[in-house]
Amino acid sequence: MGYESDDNSDARRPLATNEGTGWENKGGSEGSVMMSFMTMTLCFALNHGTVTAVIPLATAQFGEHLGDFSLGTLYIFYTLTALLGSTVIVERLKHKWALVMGCAVYSLYVGGMFLGVLTHDATRWVVVLVGSAFGGIAAGFLWTAQGGYFANAAKIHARYNGIAVQQANSYLGGIFATVYLALELVMKLLSSLILVWVCGDHWEGDIITGSCGSDDSSSGSAGLTPSDNASSSDSFDADHLKFEGVVWTYAVFSVIAVASAVGMAFIRTVKPFEEATGAPVVVEKKPWYRKALVATELAMSQPKIFFVGIINVAFGFASAYLNSYVTGTVIKDGLGKDKIGYFVSIIPLVATVMSMPLSKVTEMTGSKTPAMLFGMACFLTFGMVFLMTDLTTSSVSDTLGKWGTLIPIFICFGCARAVWEGPNKAVIADMFKNDSEAAFANLILQLGTTSSIAFISFRFLNSLTKEFIVVSTSTLAIFGYIIAMRMHKADQSRLLEEIDEDEEAHAE
Repeated sequence: MGYESDDNSDARRPLATNEGTGWENKGGSEGSVMMSFMTMTLCFALNHGTVTAVIPLATAQFGEHLGDFSLGTLYIFYTLTALLGSTVIVERLKHKWALVMGCAVYSLYVGGMFLGVLTHDATRWVVVLVGSAFGGIAAGFLWTAQGGYFANAAKIHARYNGIAVQQANSYLGGIFATVYLALELVMKLLSSLILVWVCGDHWEGDIITGSCGSDDSSSGSAGLTPSDNASSSDSFDADHLKFEGVVWTYAVFSVIAVASAVGMAFIRTVKPFEEATGAPVVVEKKPWYRKALVATELAMSQPKIFFVGIINVAFGFASAYLNSYVTGTVIKDGLGKDKIGYFVSIIPLVATVMSMPLSKVTEMTGSKTPAMLFGMACFLTFGMVFLMTDLTTSSVSDTLGKWGTLIPIFICFGCARAVWEGPNKAVIADMFKNDSEAAFANLILQLGTTSSIAFISFRFLNSLTKEFIVVSTSTLAIFGYIIAMRMHKADQSRLLEEIDEDEEAHAE
């Protein structure tokens, strides 16, 4: 027998573990719900992992022009779909089938990159940009569907185990985050390890710092096939193996993406607890533009969302700089594009490792401010390293394109991402407890708009200008957070004064 916590009291009353839930009569149980949740988590992480592994490869594979435009296209469609289409898509398909459809459409993005490798010129542009548009559409509603499915599973888990929903959210959230980040790490490592496997006996050196063939890793142009680069019999062999490795990488990712979409079709439909028990459920009809509407209303009524959101702008510009210039130029020219997977895998690894220390610091200090300032300082440090190098040397790639310098840089970015994923979102949830949907819609708007602008505009800017933007927005994020916290404290004080006045009025 478990216990159920009343939302308005600390009292706990017994709740029969299986009686009256409605799941037994429907052929379900808490175990089957958890199994479905784990299956959803696994399929979601595999599917999304292939996408996050492909994104850093885009600029290195297709060149800055097409690579940046493809990522800009992805974020434009992501932002538009998330704000204008996600509500109606998830309402009509329901959570399970929205997840299935989202993963299937995401597969078209990975498949588009695969076809882009095999095609040329105008055809390549068409398939890559169309695939990117599909990827953005999928991302726009996939996370909304995942959030709804997660919430329903957490409620069922809480009822069966007699715990508070918040505790169930933390438990399931920990499982999801661990699997999600772990498989992102695996997918990004695969993008480099597959080339080692394809090269076989032709691989020279150790598995990490070695290379395929003895020719210069940076020879040839981005996205060209071996026949385009061939200058001799030896270089052709090396180029051919590298190209074959690229083809295998995108092929493997495409298969995993499709397989995970198929796997998602086998999860159970997890209904809200009230609906499962047969209790009447009032469903509020939400307009298709709801997220854009609530985001605008919150921005107009509570301007602190702009100040606390500057970190989202900083993250958008920093990520665009990393995924276009750092991976597409610095790593590619300094060590070879086959090493990109190793470096980008550092980010989710560090983010996972840092999550517990950051939580501990927050718990010890009773404030998220130390963690937030640390994360924003990491964004600033990341940008400053490249800016100062660009100002003082003739070649950023020659100076920083080395294992000893790039690893600490990516660790720094991983720490920044850990803060953005954890404490940053917790701060937003705390500040806007009664407007969480609107607050996170603003996060989507801030990040999506910034990333779209960054990827498209960075193609026309020199590296020094990009670095100045990253450093400037990271600096502004620090001041913006401080201002937002002061505004929030003022709002809290004003609210307490109003409560006191109401109590005094009732006492009279």
